[in-house]
Amino acid sequence: MSDLSGLSKGPSLWEATSFPAPECEALNRDVKTDVAIIGAGYTGLSAAHFLAKAGIEPLVLDANAIGWGCSGRNGGFISTRFRTSFASLASSHGRAVSDRMRQIALEAVENVREIIEELDIACDYHSYGAIFAAHNDKAMASLRAATQWVRDELGERDIEEIDRDTVIALTGSTSFVGGNLMPKVGAVHPLNFARGMARSLHARGVPMFGNSPVLSITQKAGGVELRTPRQLIWARHVIIGTDGYTSLTNFVPSLAKSLVTFPSALIATAKLDPGLLSSVLPQGHILSDTRRLLRYGRVYDGRLLFGGRGAFDGDASGSAYRRLRSEMVKAYPQLASVPIDYGWSGFVAMTLDGLPRMGQLGDHVHYALGYNGTGLAMSNMLGRFTAEKILRKTIDTSLLSSPLPRVPFHSLRVPVVRAATRWYQFLDQFA
Repeated sequence: MSDLSGLSKGPSLWEATSFPAPECEALNRDVKTDVAIIGAGYTGLSAAHFLAKAGIEPLVLDANAIGWGCSGRNGGFISTRFRTSFASLASSHGRAVSDRMRQIALEAVENVREIIEELDIACDYHSYGAIFAAHNDKAMASLRAATQWVRDELGERDIEEIDRDTVIALTGSTSFVGGNLMPKVGAVHPLNFARGMARSLHARGVPMFGNSPVLSITQKAGGVELRTPRQLIWARHVIIGTDGYTSLTNFVPSLAKSLVTFPSALIATAKLDPGLLSSVLPQGHILSDTRRLLRYGRVYDGRLLFGGRGAFDGDASGSAYRRLRSEMVKAYPQLASVPIDYGWSGFVAMTLDGLPRMGQLGDHVHYALGYNGTGLAMSNMLGRFTAEKILRKTIDTSLLSSPLPRVPFHSLRVPVVRAATRWYQFLDQFA
């Protein structure tokens, strides 16, 4: 497929290699439930799992199919990072807060592993380890300072600084000047992980409905009324877990206006012959870099997956995939003649300060969203935290429960993000 223009019309690599999701028909009757969950992605499925374990029967709704959103469209990385560094959090909020946020990040990774083991989900989970590669000397200096802070202040000894020769040996690319090797980062088949949670919920009798978009929520005495195109749901509690798709039906404008969303796109090569495959991330590490507009990659199914972020209108287009392919070939010239078999994208939700949030709108409506592109582990953790909050458990969620800042001039977000993206592209190339 030389022009790549038709990639977005076909399935993603994850769809092409996934087992089926449980059948979830559209809601066709009025219902009452303890907890209605809007969004059948990681946040909603995780919340449903922990509620069901506690003997509470939730009801899961989605405007499309299970895992249809970014939960089935991401790179599958399980990381301990927030978009905001722990050093920055310590500077702005104090050391104790930074320490707790670090603890939450580590707990989030462990939470994913525990869910996979408990539910016996076949999602190709492995702790591959990750290389965080510096794209120039200035970025390497910043990375070195940040790493030293984590070592000195948090006692982190697992992160290893590696030089240019080592990065070349581990990545197969000469595009980087050095980096960090982080052994605790893992990866999964992201759609199988979502569908595996859904299968477990289905087996436990948890009702799940696809193609049932929520158009409005109205808080009333003792609960909440939700309206779909044809039916009404009455719930004592509601959990909103729609992240980058919160504005899809605009059923909660106040949340939508606190998020900036844009697609994060990926491409996957054709299967590589053994010689080429051994030249790309030969030890199976995950790769991400220090660019402001992140580029990342991993090997799966004998292919290189290569992704990145930028501002596009709607779903990523042929031009977005061509740009990604160009970046991939710069990093891996040996792949210049390899066809691209798959291209797909999912919407990422950014918050103003780069931190995810959980909170409430009134007494009965809960939300968890804003994962800023590093959400696989954290979305499952916030789904768990939100379930535990409804169950009246005492948990320290630190900054994750701080007020969600409204994005100023939200109606201008598209031109502003476009301008910022161009500026970041310039800085990544020349600064």
